[in-house]
Amino acid sequence: MISVTLVNLPGTYLSALYGISDILGYANELSGDVFDVSIRDADDFVRHPPASGLAVIPPFRVDRDGIRLDPRVVRALKGFAAQGGTPVSVCAGAFYLCAAGLADGHRITTHWQLAGQLQSSYPGVTVCRDRILVDEGSIISAGGITGFQDLSLYLIRKYLSVEAALSVASAFLLNTGERSQLQYARMDREISGNDDVLSKARQFMHDNLNAEISLEQIAGYCSVTVRTLLRRFHAEGGQTPIRYLQNIRMEHARRLFETTGWSVKEVSYMSGYRDLVAFTRVFKRQTGLTPGEYRKKRLVTEAWSSINSE
Repeated sequence: MISVTLVNLPGTYLSALYGISDILGYANELSGDVFDVSIRDADDFVRHPPASGLAVIPPFRVDRDGIRLDPRVVRALKGFAAQGGTPVSVCAGAFYLCAAGLADGHRITTHWQLAGQLQSSYPGVTVCRDRILVDEGSIISAGGITGFQDLSLYLIRKYLSVEAALSVASAFLLNTGERSQLQYARMDREISGNDDVLSKARQFMHDNLNAEISLEQIAGYCSVTVRTLLRRFHAEGGQTPIRYLQNIRMEHARRLFETTGWSVKEVSYMSGYRDLVAFTRVFKRQTGLTPGEYRKKRLVTEAWSSINSE
């Protein structure tokens, strides 16, 4: 039996807390008692941390003033991991794993909006901004609040079977395909910041989405060298200028697919790609869908919304 301790921190999203419990509980009903799930508040977890199994930090509300961590929980997580337990995080919970030093030298994911802050706060980790789920063996992380669904199915698949995971997904109407967070990301709010060079670089890229621009042009606009530009981007979030440009171009393409009837070739051109094959490759890598599949999915969603509104 796999012990799964869900830590109920102040501000925890209860939909995620009880969602994990319900999904794993349903798996137990299908395949026998495999997951021993318990919900513990922070004080109880600190006083009596589990001796083994999984300790899950679910998503919690982030204050406007920043992310506040309970240092007692950080210490308890560190001790739990030292005994061989596997810490698991969802969304902002990744900050606890990083603060405990458990993600140093490892990959980790969190909500795409928090990825830059997580990377700059803990430069020793590799933040996978686009991933919904990352399993490094010693730690497991899921990105986004609803990432608890992907996490729950993954745990069922890992500790039970693929068949059990598919059965649970069918019952709960959950997505079983691998998703990318970047199909949901919105980049506009990231233009401004504390670094004037980064702000100017981002603004230049947003203003020239459909143009062919190079690193040299971006650096020249900001009056810095390419090396300085790369260093500034890396220091803030580990993301290169070119990857940032790809992200905002793909977001722009998604919006065009959602709001216009333009062809894939037209959207590609207006998103800065003269090479349709390259556009399709990057679009699929970021969204998990080809441009045609994405447009079809949007049309189905709109049709469903129209039916529900009647």
